[in-house]
Amino acid sequence: MFTKFTRIILVTAALTLGFVGVAYAEGDAPDNQTRVAGVILNVDFPGNTFAVRTLSGTDVHVHVTGNTEYRSRDGSVQEFEDLVVDMRTIVVGQERGDGTINASVVFAATPEELPGIMRLKGEVGGVGGDNFTLRTEDGRSLTINIIERTRFRSRNGEVTKLSDLEPGMVALVTAVDSEDNGIVALVVAAGIPGGDIRDRIFRTTGEITGVVPGQDTFTVQSNEGENITFVTGERTKFRSRDGSVTGIHDLKRGMLTMVGAIKMEDGTNQALVVLAGNPEDRPERPNVVNASGKIVSLGGNSLTIETRSGEQKSFSVDGSTKYKSRDGSVNSFGDLEVGMIAIVAGRDLGNGELLAVVVGAGKVPAERPERLDDVSPDVLRDRPPVSRTS
Repeated sequence: MFTKFTRIILVTAALTLGFVGVAYAEGDAPDNQTRVAGVILNVDFPGNTFAVRTLSGTDVHVHVTGNTEYRSRDGSVQEFEDLVVDMRTIVVGQERGDGTINASVVFAATPEELPGIMRLKGEVGGVGGDNFTLRTEDGRSLTINIIERTRFRSRNGEVTKLSDLEPGMVALVTAVDSEDNGIVALVVAAGIPGGDIRDRIFRTTGEITGVVPGQDTFTVQSNEGENITFVTGERTKFRSRDGSVTGIHDLKRGMLTMVGAIKMEDGTNQALVVLAGNPEDRPERPNVVNASGKIVSLGGNSLTIETRSGEQKSFSVDGSTKYKSRDGSVNSFGDLEVGMIAIVAGRDLGNGELLAVVVGAGKVPAERPERLDDVSPDVLRDRPPVSRTS
């Protein structure tokens, strides 16, 4: 059974391990299972799936079943229907052949529920049995506590545990400040003075102009016009929307790519994550329209929102429109009332009509609606057509 503090560390650690440039969140999953961490982009309730934007920037589709378990800090996430767009999540499950993950456990939390992340830089002082002292750049002397899940990183791989730290080393620490446990380190990147690992991490977006599989290299012309050659290796992760890119042999000239890499001491650019796909594979983005404010009128199959600026927007609804509220009281169009505060995520149909895709509503001041302003375009694009009723 996970304690509340352990849940906080699980979620926070996974969301901050990108600090050193590698998506380590997949490293601790049980045998035959994988772990992904990131932000929920959309939730498809009829399809029992949701999409996660991972630490490396890839989109992973997750399938849930009746055996999937749900965890959250305050116990508010107990079933699939409790998941909301923009929640931070860790998914543990088994990867299917098509790249989708069958989830066995889903950890979820809203950004407000996560503890504040501390990023500290300084010089290592004393090293104890389960902590060390960090003299920060602003003159503070802080005790940094180490737990089992603390990760250690260094340029040369020599720092893998607390006892490898030495006084005088420069350390970059990602941590949370807990009332019961003090400052707890999630990631400690340390080394001798003279180099900052973050200075060597970079990201490039552009077009692949050359691939040499025999040398494990490929070249990208960045959006800024720079030609950059990357070296790949066993630790390089390859990703694509359709799962067709799994290694350097799948890369082709003309593909669009985003590469996360690190500049090595010998000057080579080591690719850590490669996201690639053909230009025609890019999905068409729907015309998303969001509005928040007070419901001022309700029609037979429409509602009108008055925003804080006084602007009014009318949305039609159909059988595919989803309804959400914090206490579960709003489950259908019939539950809406004039005067409620609402957030509507919809799309412009191009004929002057705005169709509501998701409506979050609640009474004031007893409750606030769910946050829906960041609903992914995937939700709007992938929603199946439903026959309209008058």
